Amino acid sequence: MRPRPRLRLDGHDETVRAVLRERGIDIPPATRFVAALHNTSRDEVTYFDQHLLAQHPAAGLESFQQAMREALERNAHERCRWFELGPESASAKLSHEHVKARASSIFEPRPELNHSNNLYCVVGERALTTNLFLDRRAFLHSYDPKSDPRGDILVKILSAIIPVCGGINLEYLFSRIDNSVYGAGTKLPHNVIGLLGVANGVEGDLRTGLPSQMIEVHEPARLLIVIEQSREIVEAALSRLGELKEWVDNEWIRLACHDPLSRETRLYSRQGWEDVDLPAEFEVPAAASSAAIFPGRNKTIPVHLLTKSQP
Repeated sequence: MRPRPRLRLDGHDETVRAVLRERGIDIPPATRFVAALHNTSRDEVTYFDQHLLAQHPAAGLESFQQAMREALERNAHERCRWFELGPESASAKLSHEHVKARASSIFEPRPELNHSNNLYCVVGERALTTNLFLDRRAFLHSYDPKSDPRGDILVKILSAIIPVCGGINLEYLFSRIDNSVYGAGTKLPHNVIGLLGVANGVEGDLRTGLPSQMIEVHEPARLLIVIEQSREIVEAALSRLGELKEWVDNEWIRLACHDPLSRETRLYSRQGWEDVDLPAEFEVPAAASSAAIFPGRNKTIPVHLLTKSQP
């Protein structure tokens, strides 16, 4: 029996690292783990055990925290365009203040809208989406196709993202298509019933799906999963998914394969792979930065190519 790992206050545990090293995961000695919580409504990150961080400083943590604060402010700035009462021309900092205020208000029925308009899930190296403005509509899952010659890693990834990302997508889709039947109606008269769900008033039936305040701006469309991998490996992974393969066979979600060598993209169907042909005159819109794209626009925005790094 292995000795129980001892937790060290500086976030560096040699016993845990030794066990992981035996399993092929080698964590460099200089790597530190810092516990934190990301509040997606307020666009804030709370770092735990601040007194321990003071006693055992982590190199680079201060610069990381500053980068996160800036990223969260920019995220709040983009989110504000969906809120009717949000500041349209405010700075990122003022937009962040608005987001925090609405998230803390018990009178606010629309605190975040964070998953609204979800449409894509991109599984691949992050270079695949570098310099793309995706309008916050994509789930991004990092994956190195070169390190997965048999598709073992891809099976694990698909086993997670199909029910999670696909489930989120279909929940929004059906709740938006017919909110009175598949959704939950307005949340204003909802009562929580036994921590099982919500009902309208005190004697209503349990409501399924999402309330109208969460999906008013959502454009319903089935999730498109794009995988950076060869068709042969993707097919091998799909064959090992069991019942989850029904999601793609029955087209509850769509799946495309982007070959990392040929750069060809094909769409999966039960009958076979289909070519993805773009019109000859198709041209991806471009902009200098995301801040030049979204201000004043309250509808979904097509993918843009960012022509230079953001300031």
